[in-house]
Formats: sequence, C-alpha cells, structure tokens
Amino acid sequence: MNKAIFSLTLVCFLLFLSSGCQKENTVERDYPQIRTLAVDHITGDGARFNAVITGGSANSVSEYGFVWGKSGILNLQHSEKIIVNGPPPSDNFSCEITFALEGMNDYFVRSFIKSGTLIIYGNIVKFKGLGAVIRL
Repeated sequence: MNKAIFSLTLVCFLLFLSSGCQKENTVERDYPQIRTLAVDHITGDGARFNAVITGGSANSVSEYGFVWGKSGILNLQHSEKIIVNGPPPSDNFSCEITFALEGMNDYFVRSFIKSGTLIIYGNIVKFKGLGAVIRL
C-alpha cells in the first residue's frame, strides 16, 4: 500500500511541476537599442562620450546624443545635454564636450537616441571629470 501512495504522490508532484512550465515569450522590438560605452579622452579641456546602437537601424534615428550630470538620475529635461539632429554616421558614435565639467568630480553619462516618438536611453557610465574651460 505504501508503494501505491508513494507512486501516486510522485505522479501528482510531477504533474504539478510540469503544469507550471510555460513557453518563453520573446518580445520583438521595432526600435533601435543603445549602449553607452566608456568615456575617453578625459582632459582638462573636456571629455569624449561614446555609444553604440546595438539593435535596430541607425537610419530610423532622428536625434542622438548624451545627457550627463553629478547624479545618476539623467534625462533630457533635467541634465546637461548634447543633442545632434539627424541619424548618426554609423552604429558607433561619439560627442566631445568642452563645457560643464568640474575637475576631480564624479560624473555620470548616458547616451540616448530618438526614433519616431520614442526616446531610448542607454546604460549609465560613471567617470571622473578633470575640468573643462569655457572658451570665448
């Protein structure tokens, strides 16, 4: 009798486990994705921000650029920004800035692209500013 109860319990347990499995749903994105790359050429004059479009087409991009600041909360409305109109020249793009950086302060930068009505942000990258002189 014990074997029958054990077998019935085992079958019920296996049925319970298999009923919880679901087919993985994949989501197709019809817009490009972007990744912020490391900041380079950090000097007393400024820095170069870098990004790569990792999915979708750069041709659908109408604006691109970077937002940056001293906090990790970055967006077009409340952060320093550089915006370039039109699609980037390739999937990899960069912008040099020569303003709004104070020496020896930690900064955060985030790339963005605009495609249609969507604004797609990349990941946030931290870097240390060496200062930037405003030239007149």
